[in-house]
Amino acid sequence: MNDEKKAAFQVNFFPPLSTQGLQAKDYTNAVSFSMLAGVSKNITAFSFSGLGTYVVNDVQGVHLAGLGTYAGNNGNGFMFSGLLNRTNDFKGAGIAGLTNLTGDVNGFQFSGLFNLSKEGNMHGMQLAGLVNKAGDVKGTQFSGLANVANDVHGVQFGGLVNIAKNVKGLQFAGLVNIAETNDYPVGLV
Repeated sequence: MNDEKKAAFQVNFFPPLSTQGLQAKDYTNAVSFSMLAGVSKNITAFSFSGLGTYVVNDVQGVHLAGLGTYAGNNGNGFMFSGLLNRTNDFKGAGIAGLTNLTGDVNGFQFSGLFNLSKEGNMHGMQLAGLVNKAGDVKGTQFSGLANVANDVHGVQFGGLVNIAKNVKGLQFAGLVNIAETNDYPVGLV
């Protein structure tokens, strides 16, 4: 017997003012539209929120929010927020005005300030105005100030500093590259 609550469409003004009322956090919705903010258990296709969306578990598909999208578990697809995208593991493209905060990433992250992959692995590309931080990187980190990673297989391009344990590829910094082993360091120091 499957007791999971599902809905094709949800409309929110601000919790609990929604088509699902106080039970919104228990529903898996295909589409969620929130004037200000919304809450769901999962979203499987699309969400839009004037301010923010809080998802207890997973988000999939396309998610647009004026301020932020927060998933308590994983994300898959495209997330665009004015300030913050937050998931555990993420596959796809995350674009945030300030910060993308994730675990493992497989795809692309762009933010105005920080991409933080909380010691998770990054496979793909991180671009940040200030800092990118990840565990192991297979791909590219590009930032205006600094890139920080454990092992890098690819490229770190930092405006001032790159920091890694081992680099199989290129580190290019305006000032200094720091690594125990490095194939191709390019910088003033």
